[in-house]
Amino acid sequence: MQYVVFAPGDSSIPALLSGHTVNVTDTVSKESLAMMIAADCVLIDARAGTSAWYVYGLLHGLRKRAVMVEKELTRDALAVAIHDATVPFADVARSVVAPLSGVLDDAALDAAVRGHLERRGIVRESDLARLDFEDLAADVPRPALHRFVRELARSGRYPDPAKLQEFLIRRGIFI
Repeated sequence: MQYVVFAPGDSSIPALLSGHTVNVTDTVSKESLAMMIAADCVLIDARAGTSAWYVYGLLHGLRKRAVMVEKELTRDALAVAIHDATVPFADVARSVVAPLSGVLDDAALDAAVRGHLERRGIVRESDLARLDFEDLAADVPRPALHRFVRELARSGRYPDPAKLQEFLIRRGIFI
């Protein structure tokens, strides 16, 4: 993979990426932005100040994969952060139709639930088997969780009804 690191000169991030193609910059210019857009992933050191957040927002708007590093990381922790970074508004998730269109009413999808599903690539009924309810519960507000799983249970389209029923009972969610 090709990485661009936006960081001050004393940053430890480039050293953690040894073995990969890495370009390092600490300025916002046409050339540096072109490098960032061409890269597979941009790592941004938060110690670069307001410029770091500017670059992060810009890359987010351009749908580029970016990781904001706000603390010292090990090589393994950085690899996990890069792996977990998702492309904002991923094309697969922003297809012509909303996530789970035809399975659930669009009103049942709160923005937090929609974002969770999009980040994990759960956009079709066939993707529902990969839905981790505990992960969803940790990521979205309780009212949104309850509304979503109630609608999912009512639809009868979840591939493992026993698993869904067990989650509903454990969380005390009544249909």
